[in-house]
Amino acid sequence: MGRADVHEMGIYPDLHFPTRSGKRSTSSGLSETVFRTFDGAWLSMMAHALDAVDPERFEFNIDSESGGCVYAESGMVGRGTSVLPIVAKPGTETEAKLGEETLVAKLSWPHASRRAEDSLIIVVRRLLEKKPHYLRHIVELKCSVTRTMDQMGLPRVKVKINLRPEQADERVCRTLVLQRCERLETVASVEDFKTIFIDVVRGELVLLTNAVTL
Repeated sequence: MGRADVHEMGIYPDLHFPTRSGKRSTSSGLSETVFRTFDGAWLSMMAHALDAVDPERFEFNIDSESGGCVYAESGMVGRGTSVLPIVAKPGTETEAKLGEETLVAKLSWPHASRRAEDSLIIVVRRLLEKKPHYLRHIVELKCSVTRTMDQMGLPRVKVKINLRPEQADERVCRTLVLQRCERLETVASVEDFKTIFIDVVRGELVLLTNAVTL
């Protein structure tokens, strides 16, 4: 454990942090990693773009200037959801595809048996394509990836003692890159809230009419 770097300790492997310059290296020969804040951090991952069969490399900078972490679950047990503001890394293919739009990355550990959130977003958006005034309330998915503990090579699957959870409690790591939307509490007036509420109810009716069970 003393020689393990951040990733070998099991911290989310696609999230990278800068090293502290001018400091002595750790016992593993690596520079000391700074991960108390998201300043200078970046996200590099293999993920599936919308409707893509094969995964591709996506690279994003954590947009710490926009206010830092949007959401972080504080509980010790659960999905461990974090939502981080991101922007495509300049000069990469990711920037060529997604531009300079401010996005968010949602990192979570849901149960493997739960229906994948990215598949739900795709279904909902396709059913609401002809209702753009409803569609504006549904996040736009840019890319996503889901991996098991084995695929991620987490420490718990490598130790000799069986530390795997029961099948019903097995979790996967899911990362979604989404369009960044405004929070509901930023609505400026009662009339705006009324419009949003009615749109959401009518949009749900469209889904129910098409016999979609979410």
